[in-house]
Amino acid sequence: MDGGTASVLAGLAALVSGVTVAVIGKKGSSDTTRQTATHDYRKQRRGDRQPAYEAFATNVRAFASTAIDKGNELKAATAAGAEPIPQPQIAEFLDMGEVFADSAMRVRLLGPKEVADAVEDVLSACADVVATLSGYANLVHAFPGFPVDEMNIIHVGQFHTYGEVIAASQRLQVSVQRFLETARAHMDSWDGETI
Repeated sequence: MDGGTASVLAGLAALVSGVTVAVIGKKGSSDTTRQTATHDYRKQRRGDRQPAYEAFATNVRAFASTAIDKGNELKAATAAGAEPIPQPQIAEFLDMGEVFADSAMRVRLLGPKEVADAVEDVLSACADVVATLSGYANLVHAFPGFPVDEMNIIHVGQFHTYGEVIAASQRLQVSVQRFLETARAHMDSWDGETI
């Protein structure tokens, strides 16, 4: 091989190694940019989702506490000689749910789908609490100062007992716990996939 051919081969080798270094450098830069963007996305998602998830869970727990208090108040009205309670209005029970309605909507909008589905389970449990509490209030109103929890209820669905109110409240607590577990697992996910 003469000197000219060796120079051309050396020049080509230098050119190929220069292109290789440039491609590798660009790929490394792209990977770093992608990692930074992913980190920023996670930080923003967590910053949006965490307060929304916390507010929803806190508000639902406040609702559950209010429901238990109302159930205890109604239970006291079943004691002999207790004052009759006024005719219960369904709006009174529905108003209890206003405390978490906005936060439920926010969580469902922020997602992901798994968390939105868990919210639906909690809302369903809340509806059960409202229905049983309302039914218990109707029963207590219909029989003032009478131990209604010892009765065999014939009108299933219209009337409910204190035990049913407590059971619905416990189901609500379980659904809130599942919501929190799901929310923790999907805090940083996008369409169900952790990024």
